[in-house]
Amino acid sequence: MTFKSLFILICILFCINAFAQTIDSKHVFPDSWLGNYQGKMYIVSAANGILDSLNVEFEFFESGIKNRWKYRMTYHSAKQGEIVKDYELIKPDSLAKNTYLIDEKDGILIQNTLIGNTLYSNFIVSGSLLCSILRKENNDLFFEIFTSKDQYTLSTQSVATGTEDSFIVDSCPPYTTQFVHFRKIFTDSQSDNGF
Repeated sequence: MTFKSLFILICILFCINAFAQTIDSKHVFPDSWLGNYQGKMYIVSAANGILDSLNVEFEFFESGIKNRWKYRMTYHSAKQGEIVKDYELIKPDSLAKNTYLIDEKDGILIQNTLIGNTLYSNFIVSGSLLCSILRKENNDLFFEIFTSKDQYTLSTQSVATGTEDSFIVDSCPPYTTQFVHFRKIFTDSQSDNGF
């Protein structure tokens, strides 16, 4: 490849990259995720199957404050009544790119990382390790939290080979999951084309 061909290729790649970075903000996180969603949550145990199901609403909106969004889930439980988790998603400038915090507004902050089209978080509460996943596909969101003990129940060690040292793997198997498929609720002024 000649220098001129290489230079042209680099210029084309640079233009493509510059274009990709100026995509309309309605197509990137969090703007393309904003809205009202509804779905049915299933709470499932490894030992006992489905323990409960309940309707859930998720509201995700701008708060009017830069780098803060309203992040509210309302659970309609026949057993426990209506439970509202009125949180905020915040993006402090001090955090790394694609790192956010869920502010539970009671002193609890949970770090979240956006990788691709999915928000991930891992946190420990009262001896349980919880892993949370919120993924966007088209106009829908898929939310799941699975729970395991924060201490491993199985520890195994690999066999050393000529090229690799031996290492230990500790397992913490999940024992429950909560998952919901959220469908976006559109008003008359909105369409379902992702805008």
